[in-house]
Amino acid sequence: MWKRYIIAKDKIWWNWLFLLMVAFLYILTIVFDFSSSIIILKTFWKMFVEILPTLLLISLFIFLFNILVSSKKVTSYLKKGWYFKKIIFSVVFGIASSGPIYLWYWLLRDLHKIGLTLWHIAAFSYARAIKIPMLPIMILYFGIKFSLLFIVVLFFFAFVQGFIVDFIFKRI
Repeated sequence: MWKRYIIAKDKIWWNWLFLLMVAFLYILTIVFDFSSSIIILKTFWKMFVEILPTLLLISLFIFLFNILVSSKKVTSYLKKGWYFKKIIFSVVFGIASSGPIYLWYWLLRDLHKIGLTLWHIAAFSYARAIKIPMLPIMILYFGIKFSLLFIVVLFFFAFVQGFIVDFIFKRI
């Protein structure tokens, strides 16, 4: 527990340091090239206004998910039920999960102990490639059609990846 706190504290420090470095670079830009800094500020503001509604919606979704879903509920959903239902839940929880993967290792270990196969764990891990907080940027840069197609393909290949991993490890 204490180790996690120290790691999180160090990570927060580096986030603030990065923000200060970006602010310092922007101040340097203002000093040396004022006209470019105005263009940068206008571009930033335009992009921020375009992304803000989606970003707020996604932040609300993540907040509600973190409040309503606990590891005990995830374990209870995945403990019982049909095999393919467990795979679908694994993929959905993989998409909705946030943070680094090493924070999820203990839950995946516990789920493996209660009967989840490598198919479920691989599908969960592969589905984490869909990053909900990054959706606004992806939609802004690539458009909604490409973003939806990309998400559907990743969703489909989470099942395929789970099957391949499970197939290979059962043969070894």
